[in-house]
Amino acid sequence: MCFGDQELLGRPVRRISRLGIGRTFQTSTVFEELSVVQNLDIAAGARRSWATLARRRRGIPDEVAAALETIGLTGRANRLAGTLAHGQKQWLEIGMLLVQGARLLLLDEPAAGMSHDPAGSPRTATGE
Repeated sequence: MCFGDQELLGRPVRRISRLGIGRTFQTSTVFEELSVVQNLDIAAGARRSWATLARRRRGIPDEVAAALETIGLTGRANRLAGTLAHGQKQWLEIGMLLVQGARLLLLDEPAAGMSHDPAGSPRTATGE
């Protein structure tokens, strides 16, 4: 299996991730005791230097704000991730991949638990 000109078989997961491939799982893997914005900020930290991570931020980084908008969770930015509905947790995971700069997203059952109700969850993977 290749991604571009890079062979993936036998590579450690961290190296595959560095190539720009992100994946979600059927069971969400978010930090439930942290807020939505904190989850995204931690994920975005994978691309930051140690000095930047240690510094206290006064606002939401641009890539985190953009991801919040894209995944439709701007209004829930300060809610604990553990209080989100299943579909919203899935969107949060997708946002975490986006802030990491993933170029290819591999999603396990991306529409499971997502609703067509705009008040419940953002859009489904097909935009419906």
